Amino acid sequence: MEPGLQTALHRRNAFVSVVLVGANLVALNTCCSPPGLRADLTAQGEYSLSPATRNLVGNLQEPMLIRGYFSERTHPLLAPLVPTIRDTLREYQIASGGKVKVEIVDPKDNEELETEANQVYGIQPTPFRISGRYEASVVNSYFDILIRYGDQHVTLGFQDLIEVESSADGQVNVRLRNLEYDLTRSIKKSRVRLQSLDAVFARMDKPVKLTAFITLKTLPDSLKDTPQRIEKVAKDIQQGSGGKFVYEIVDPDAAGSSVTRQTLLSIYGLRPIAVSLFSPDSYYLHMALQVGTRGS
Repeated sequence: MEPGLQTALHRRNAFVSVVLVGANLVALNTCCSPPGLRADLTAQGEYSLSPATRNLVGNLQEPMLIRGYFSERTHPLLAPLVPTIRDTLREYQIASGGKVKVEIVDPKDNEELETEANQVYGIQPTPFRISGRYEASVVNSYFDILIRYGDQHVTLGFQDLIEVESSADGQVNVRLRNLEYDLTRSIKKSRVRLQSLDAVFARMDKPVKLTAFITLKTLPDSLKDTPQRIEKVAKDIQQGSGGKFVYEIVDPDAAGSSVTRQTLLSIYGLRPIAVSLFSPDSYYLHMALQVGTRGS
């Protein structure tokens, strides 16, 4: 992600968090989900999908997973939005004729799913400051949606899903932006990505090989999970390549390895990366792509 865009997202997240904190005291004395809210939304067609969306999910060529990551312990102004999201996702599942599988999970209840969310999909909990009557606390909460289609995926975080409005009387309204639009756009994006990748392999008349050169023992702690993430992505691509993509992870420091550090320098011009400024240790985390007999 570009630094400017990343900074803008951090600022927006910080702004939304501050607004939620301010609104939390109001939420302590008012009901966040007024009686009849679900009925009113339904009456307004909140759960009725457009013909374009129904046509999109009804014509998927492969199974699609839409998984909502929602923490049970979350900000009180976000919790009332979860039932609306859940019901809307069920409509996508029904409209797809079984091609869309919907899951609603709390990552805190499943360590394996939380690890996958963090390491494979880059989904992380968001810290929300919650102000009580006598004290304030911080809760790390998930409010995210994953859309996975083939080996492609798109994620929507809370900053993509909600908008905050302040009224003239100081009240704060937290609501979903345009859930169907955001979901359908993301589904289209994942489908286009998958079709593009399939088209690339269909046009290729030579195999592609990806080799990752990784020194497993000297990787910094912050990069320890990177080999598994590379293997996960590469395996997904391999399964959809029709045999035209293969990958290999090579450790040049491993005993008996046919590729050494000197080989990487002389053949590929690859040099190791210092673990830290004053550390004598170094590591490799490099990849080489070979198309036919040509490498890069």
